[in-house]
Amino acid sequence: MQESEEVEQSITEKVLQDDGSMPEMSTAYAELMQINIANESVLIPVSDVSEVIRLQPLSLVPMAPDHLLGVCNVHGHILCVIDPCRVMHLEGKAAEDSAASRFVSLRHSVMNLALRVDSVSELFRVKESELSELNDDSSEFFRGSINIDGHAYRVIDAAALFA
Repeated sequence: MQESEEVEQSITEKVLQDDGSMPEMSTAYAELMQINIANESVLIPVSDVSEVIRLQPLSLVPMAPDHLLGVCNVHGHILCVIDPCRVMHLEGKAAEDSAASRFVSLRHSVMNLALRVDSVSELFRVKESELSELNDDSSEFFRGSINIDGHAYRVIDAAALFA
């Protein structure tokens, strides 16, 4: 019995700070995926992405808006693929299809939507507080911008793509 009390005391001492107070809760982090669209690197929260898919043949949709590149079947679901350059009014044009090109499927409870991107580069981990305090980018499709390793990235607001 005395041994368990010693273990409990040891744990309590490790948890409590020098002044006897409880330490702050561990910092929450968010993961951001770097994607490249029309010679611009932008970030999208990984929580908004359901899957990254290699390019597949698309079926054209007659009389569809110009930003809808087509539809394809992924895991038995119809996936609408859009051109983010046209939707988000980005300068430049998407690169030609290459081995690096991907469809980035977005999470949504009702719609199956994917962005056609030139490439997916890397993942970044940032503090949630940095993500919630983004600079206003004055664009309806971006939450703002964030500086990571000396480079400013715009962060896509995936919910705005469904509006």
